[in-house]
Amino acid sequence: MDKNILDSKIEKTQIELFDIDKIIPYTNNPRKNQNIDKIASSILEFGFQQPIVIDKNNVIIVGHSRFEASKKIGLKKVPVLKTDLSDVQAKAYRIADNKLNEFSQWDNDLLNIELTQLGDLEFDKNILGFSENDLTNILSEIEPVFRPANNQIMDYDIGDIKAPASQVRMIQLFLDSSTEPKFKTMIEKLKNKYQITNLTDIVYKAVENESNNS
Repeated sequence: MDKNILDSKIEKTQIELFDIDKIIPYTNNPRKNQNIDKIASSILEFGFQQPIVIDKNNVIIVGHSRFEASKKIGLKKVPVLKTDLSDVQAKAYRIADNKLNEFSQWDNDLLNIELTQLGDLEFDKNILGFSENDLTNILSEIEPVFRPANNQIMDYDIGDIKAPASQVRMIQLFLDSSTEPKFKTMIEKLKNKYQITNLTDIVYKAVENESNNS
């Protein structure tokens, strides 16, 4: 498709509230609808952040699970994006939309950090769609260095420098029991050199200087 034509189509893209009873599921949908309860919980927690895509005849192209979840929680109207895709394009897009998502992978180290931060904020991680077994496996992949006996991540103290739990989790990615004492010593020296007491600012300043001198 020509880029100018695509730009024009994007500019005309509009999401509208649509009567859910007028939406028609695609009878040959090759993707099985799963985890409707989890999707319903997600909609209740975060709102409807992704519209259902329908064709000119109100038949669902993508969003069958969101449609079923919306019915389950009793929504009368849902956001939809009505497209002018041809029948062939709509048929192909149903498959491509689901298949392309399968190529995405998690960076478990970073996912671990995000999940830990949500836990620190007492957010219900079950809403995220992971099973309890998934969460247990992900959160146990990196053995924490700085956990006390009660197994809670605590602030990391270096003199008068205190790093919050989220930063501690980042530190854990790079340190072990032998490098952690060296890290504390280096940070103490940098703190005195730059007269900075925030751990993030100290690390940033050190990296900045190294970059300027390289």
